[in-house]
Amino acid sequence: MAMRMTFSMVRVALTLMDAPAAQHYGYALRRQTGLASGVLHPILGRMTAAGWLEAADEPVADSDGDRPLRRYYTLTDEGRSELTEVLTKARTDRRFETLFSASEEESLR
Repeated sequence: MAMRMTFSMVRVALTLMDAPAAQHYGYALRRQTGLASGVLHPILGRMTAAGWLEAADEPVADSDGDRPLRRYYTLTDEGRSELTEVLTKARTDRRFETLFSASEEESLR
């Protein structure tokens, strides 16, 4: 499934691919990407619908009770492949050069 490559989508892709084997959840992704919930969650929904992510709710037993249950997102093999392709294309697209220069500076620290 082709997904429109937007600045926000590429930012999410960079964040997910920074730890491709990890379980990610919305609040942490919001902090890492700087995106509002209303921007982030539709992107996660499209990635899930495309088969790039698997979504699962946190088991109640794992919750500390002081916060809402988390929804965890995990990259699928297809998602890793697709996001690798997205990032490869985005690296050569001038619209996204600020994202890559910022992420490269972060990795040097």
